[in-house]
Amino acid sequence: VDVDPRTIRDMAFSIIRVLNRAGEAVGPWAGLLTDEELLEGLRHMMTLRTFDARMQMAQRQGKTSFYMQHLGEEAVSCAFRKALKPGDMNFPTYRQAGLLIADGYPMVAMMNQIYSNEADPLKGRQLPIMYSSKEHGFFSISGNLATQYIQAVG
Repeated sequence: VDVDPRTIRDMAFSIIRVLNRAGEAVGPWAGLLTDEELLEGLRHMMTLRTFDARMQMAQRQGKTSFYMQHLGEEAVSCAFRKALKPGDMNFPTYRQAGLLIADGYPMVAMMNQIYSNEADPLKGRQLPIMYSSKEHGFFSISGNLATQYIQAVG
């Protein structure tokens, strides 16, 4: 961030309100999204939640060995995709499938990877939910936390 730390020091010790009492975004970071963009974002989040419900059910039925839901974190990954430009690389952690869904990655390919079937684009070489897509700039997810900081910062 291109800012003098002395000018934002007080932010570390105070509450920073980004929504007013009516639930409207306020402040310089509020952003200006059109109604169409907001609806598209909501559609991606709802798609991810529906995908989650179906895959969680499959895992509970023993049809796949592992699945981790994105419940409550849908907006983080779906909105983050809006900030990326075509061709940008991203180095996700788990619970970031919204990046792929918001980028138009086929959910069938995601399901094939979860089931490690013959149509799995990763050929069963990765754990379920550890997606990867070169075409979408989505580097392989790591099961260990914080392993991709070095690549992400260049």
